[in-house]
Amino acid sequence: MIGSLILALAAAAAGDASPPPDWSGRWEGRLVNYPGRPDAPDVRIVRDIGHWPTVDNSCTPFRTAYREAGVEKGVKDYKLCRGTGAASLYIDEGTVPEGVDVRLPATLFGDTLVSAFKYRDLLLVVSTRVVGGVMTEDIVTAKDVPPGDGVTQLHTRSMQRLELRRTNGDGP
Repeated sequence: MIGSLILALAAAAAGDASPPPDWSGRWEGRLVNYPGRPDAPDVRIVRDIGHWPTVDNSCTPFRTAYREAGVEKGVKDYKLCRGTGAASLYIDEGTVPEGVDVRLPATLFGDTLVSAFKYRDLLLVVSTRVVGGVMTEDIVTAKDVPPGDGVTQLHTRSMQRLELRRTNGDGP
């Protein structure tokens, strides 16, 4: 009994040894904003993802293009990267217009990649996972407020959801 508990604790301390998810390939779908607006355009998404980075200090493409009425309106040409060790993940956004290199820490919890960060007065939490062949990415936004004593209440403002299906199995 004690021996199996020690083994379980050792395995937990060593981290999840399960293989990384296979998200490589082209994914297509749509973006939905909550709360929705009746006059909002239909936004189609094309996401190209390379093979999961399994070697220290390596990156893979994580590119997302946004289209309205067939016209590309924006591209996020990011990379999913691994630092030192399988648990050291981050999203490399490159250099943003403010001239800063942005690397957002990310954590893989089971089958869900989560990243939380602040931008100006907003707190954003991004979670991405694949279930039943559908990649779902939720971006929840809340207005950040100074901390108080005890619980600090943050009011969520919006959620953006991408729902994507793989259209091929080849990575970029």
